[in-house]
Amino acid sequence: MRNVAVLAFTYNERCLKYLESLNLEADIIFAEEAKRPYVKIPAETIGDTAMILPELMNAIIEAEKRGYKAVVTWCHGDPGVREVREFVRIPVLGPGEIGMHVAVMLGQKFSIIVPSLAIKRWIYKNVEAYGFANKLASMRIVEATVDNFLNSW
Repeated sequence: MRNVAVLAFTYNERCLKYLESLNLEADIIFAEEAKRPYVKIPAETIGDTAMILPELMNAIIEAEKRGYKAVVTWCHGDPGVREVREFVRIPVLGPGEIGMHVAVMLGQKFSIIVPSLAIKRWIYKNVEAYGFANKLASMRIVEATVDNFLNSW
């Protein structure tokens, strides 16, 4: 077992192959997919992620119990990241927050490309929560689904 876990919300062969190709010094774990038929995976809205938050949070809590020293989630919207930090002592990081920190280290302002208006609203809430609203130059919508994004690489 390595020290860091990358948490993917659902098993996706393409994402798994991509993560493995990076030769990360991390284990890739999956949250138990919600069994309810009305849960949309991959998540497209804050509501979609609210339906799977218990599974995400339980996977992170379990990762800490198994001895992982940190967890990085695999979703730019960082669902559950702030919430689960109340329950674990290990660092829990989301790529959205990480990306914003790196962006402001590299430049004065940054922009974000998102696939839909719903996701734009979701990401903007995170931008505000992380304290980067004054550093955000723009958010552009490309009118695509998360599946389109995932299947484009």
